[in-house]
Parts: sequence; C-alpha cells; structure tokens
Amino acid sequence: MRDAIRFRHLFIVLCLIIPACGEADHQHRNHEQLAESAAAPDSSEVMMPSGDYPPGPYGLAVGDTVDDVSVFTSQDNLFRLSDLHRNDDTQLLLVFATAGWCSRCREHMESLSALHAQYVNAGLHAVVSIHENSNYQPATIRDAFFFRRQYDLPFDVLADTDARFVEFFDAFSPPLIVVIDLKTMVVEHLAESWNYDQMVDLIVAHLYDE
Repeated sequence: MRDAIRFRHLFIVLCLIIPACGEADHQHRNHEQLAESAAAPDSSEVMMPSGDYPPGPYGLAVGDTVDDVSVFTSQDNLFRLSDLHRNDDTQLLLVFATAGWCSRCREHMESLSALHAQYVNAGLHAVVSIHENSNYQPATIRDAFFFRRQYDLPFDVLADTDARFVEFFDAFSPPLIVVIDLKTMVVEHLAESWNYDQMVDLIVAHLYDE
C-alpha cells in the first residue's frame, strides 16, 4: 500500500516537472533565437554604399568612375576615396605611385612637393603611393612612414600593399600617375612618367577653367 502511494506521488511530481522543463527549454531556445537575430547584421545595411559615393559600374581607364579605394597611410590612418569625395575642399586627386627601389622617382619628390604647395589651397590633394619597398616586397605602413620622413613630404604617403593604384596600368613600372576628379570620381589622367609641366597644365585647366 505504501509503495502504491509513493508511486502515485512520484508520478504526480513527474507530471508537474516534465512540462515545466519543456517550457523552460522552449523559452531558452526562444531567447537564443532572439539573440542570434539581434547579432546578425541586416543584409540591406551591409550592401548600402558609403555616403553619396557614385554608383558603379567602375573601371580603371580614363573616363571611368573609380571604385572606393581604401589603403593605410604612413600615420596608420585609413585613406579612402569616399572621404575625399565628401570633402568640399578637395577637387582633384594626384597619385604618384612608386616603389622604394625606384631611384628615378626620388628625383621628382621636390617638384611634387612644390606642386602640392602651389595648388593645395585651390583643391589639389596629392599623395605618394608605395607598392613595393626597397627589397621588392609589398610595402608596409612602416615603409611608408620612413619614405615620408626621408623626403620630408607635406602630404600623405600610402602603403599600397594590394596595388590598388597600380591596377590602373598593365605593368608596374614607376613612376605611375593617376589623376581623379574628386567630385565625379572619374579618372581624368593616367601616365607612366612624371611630367611637371603637363601636370601644371592639367591642374590649372581643372581647378581654374571650369
């Protein structure tokens, strides 16, 4: 008799516990699902373009709209074309792409700095972009830092490890010159040599004759 009573009590307790456990497990799964939903990014937000940057298609030839390039500077800051595009004080980007082993490129640092000083207030934004260091290895932020310090450059030096400014050309034979209209983000000029007078004419025509 006592065994029957004990069995009945045990049965009642189990009936009460099992549904409660099931409910707790259900609530636990709901909480996990809510947490996962909150942690997962909205795909529509991920695909949104940054700011008012011009949409594609993008290209690498003169007349093409250029993609939003992002590289690091000698100061370990992020350099982005979209930031320059949103800056009302910048109108034209001049990229001097070089390498640490390019001896002839060093000869042009003085004239490039002079060009920057003359037209920076009119909207010119000049940068040096290093793709390889003196050992023919991909340039690092450290390489960019020492390059800028060596030539006492008054503008950013970029560590173009992934060759973002080199891909405008068929081969890497520095110096390589890229000029981009920062309002339309259209490639205005590409050259495989440095011609100071040509650059002056191009800059003046773009900044003053429009």
